[in-house]
Amino acid sequence: MSPLIAKQLLGAIDFVIPEEKRVRPDGSPRDKELFNYSAPFNGVDVLPAGQSVSVGITFDADSDFVGLILNIVATLVDDVTFIAQLPATILLTTTGGGNRKFDQPIHVETLRGSGELPGVLQWPLWLPQASQLNITLNNLDLVNAFNVWLTLGGVKIF
Repeated sequence: MSPLIAKQLLGAIDFVIPEEKRVRPDGSPRDKELFNYSAPFNGVDVLPAGQSVSVGITFDADSDFVGLILNIVATLVDDVTFIAQLPATILLTTTGGGNRKFDQPIHVETLRGSGELPGVLQWPLWLPQASQLNITLNNLDLVNAFNVWLTLGGVKIF
């Protein structure tokens, strides 16, 4: 990722952090650390042909998290044949009131990035400490099952 993009993403963090969470009780700024969380849709949670699977990411209790990048790698269940375009929809829902991040599932290719070209989210995703993000993938392929590795990259705020 270019230093300019990284700087723009880090600048976007303050936009989503609630004002009362930007500093510690003593007024000092909170520490920030780059971090990745992952949600594997493989093994027990393989994405079956024509079906949906939900996997949750539980965020650490010691820090809030701002998601900035979503990367997805998909293979056939052989783990050798990589899928250039995953035929699936995605829905992101947070714990609490079941806050959906889209009004309906959207095609995964509208968000997906890779190690070469990160999928920068259209908006930073604020996730409070110890919360959970549920990711539901719906396989649109009626023949093939997939192993999917999803990574949410961002910044932990201590």
